[in-house]
Amino acid sequence: MDLTTTVRVKAFYALGGESLGAGLDAAIALLVTKYSVAAAKLMDRHAEEMERTEQYDIEAGQRVVSLKGYPVDTTADFEVTSDAQREFTGSAEDSSDYHVDAASGLLHLDGFVPAEGYGVLEVVYTGGMGTDVDDFIVNYPDIAHAIDEQIVHLLQRKDSMGATAVSVAGGSISHAGAVQWLPHVKTLLLSESRDSF
Repeated sequence: MDLTTTVRVKAFYALGGESLGAGLDAAIALLVTKYSVAAAKLMDRHAEEMERTEQYDIEAGQRVVSLKGYPVDTTADFEVTSDAQREFTGSAEDSSDYHVDAASGLLHLDGFVPAEGYGVLEVVYTGGMGTDVDDFIVNYPDIAHAIDEQIVHLLQRKDSMGATAVSVAGGSISHAGAVQWLPHVKTLLLSESRDSF
């Protein structure tokens, strides 16, 4: 799911006094998708709110699991199943044996001892940052704006993508390198990242 729109990126770009024509819309849309996916990956979160069935690793003594899709919709079905064999054909744990913090996506396993190992806890739930791009922008305006800013920064440098000047005795040369996240954009995205245990 995209975390901003082409229209927003073009409007932000126009604040600099220059506008972008419709001929760049497809390229901007690709950048929006690329940076939306990269942002979700950096935050280690699911952006799109939807029903999910996920398996989580459980270490010895672990009683808290950080779900990737949050906030969690507490009005939707929520099931937790622990199975050392990873078959998940048995009955789900009783809902009184755990609780989830909907805002943070932290699942507290306080009424049972889960199996330990890789992928031994299955959670069926609905969660994510927004049902669509418009919902995401309303819920996370700072992130949407940061991605707008990242893409505009890239577009403003389109004629010298990643160029870096290096001075040497007798002159200087330029070479292209990879464009990285703007530091303040990366800081914001990391501040919204999922807790890991």
